[in-house]
Amino acid sequence: MEERKIAFFSDIHSNHEALQAVLRDMQAQKVTERICLGDIVGYGPNPMECVRAVRELGCPVVKGNHDEEVSGNESLDIYRDVVRAGLEWSRKMVTPDQKDFLRELPYTMETEEFMVVHSSLFEPMNWHYVFEQLDAERHFSQQHTRIAFCGHTHMPVIWRHQVEYRDRPVGAIIELDPNYHYLINVGSVGQPRDMNYRACYLIYYPDKFAVQFRRVIYDVTRVQQKIMIAGLPKFLAQRLALGK
Repeated sequence: MEERKIAFFSDIHSNHEALQAVLRDMQAQKVTERICLGDIVGYGPNPMECVRAVRELGCPVVKGNHDEEVSGNESLDIYRDVVRAGLEWSRKMVTPDQKDFLRELPYTMETEEFMVVHSSLFEPMNWHYVFEQLDAERHFSQQHTRIAFCGHTHMPVIWRHQVEYRDRPVGAIIELDPNYHYLINVGSVGQPRDMNYRACYLIYYPDKFAVQFRRVIYDVTRVQQKIMIAGLPKFLAQRLALGK
């Protein structure tokens, strides 16, 4: 019987080269399922292509804050310039049908095995960040399964309930302790912020109760060139090579 390997990926942010590299790695790793944790659009140069690629997978997707803003018509004046520029570009480039797709995405997903959210299960529509143990505990107050997965901060992290515990391992398969509840931040495909430029996603092995963070090299220079050609802020190109 084929081993189940569930790939969780998040925060693509219109980076088509990073997404394609991650999808190729998923195929090489023989994942059996894929789940997208949102923020398909924003920041980068190829929102339309990224939405199309995710939809073609036919996998479950939850909504991110950038997905919500791009699919809406509200003012973007509350955002700083670099964020607003990416949102405005994504609004301009995605099709009406793609906006409908983003608008209709659910905020959360739950199975018997795990829960999924872009930000936090604590008030998911308010887009809280999980940066500290207190943030994680607010999330855990709404988690009904042993494990949950999120994105939003762009940093791969393992949080454990009721224990001052945070880990950011990469590479090896990590067997989790079934006596604890976990929240796993799967990192970012298109804009990592952990000082590592490589695209990040996670494979979950439910039969082992184990996870593996994957880092994937992609053509950063090509994405930087696309950002500049699109007239997006230079900082959005610079940060990709720095992982910040």
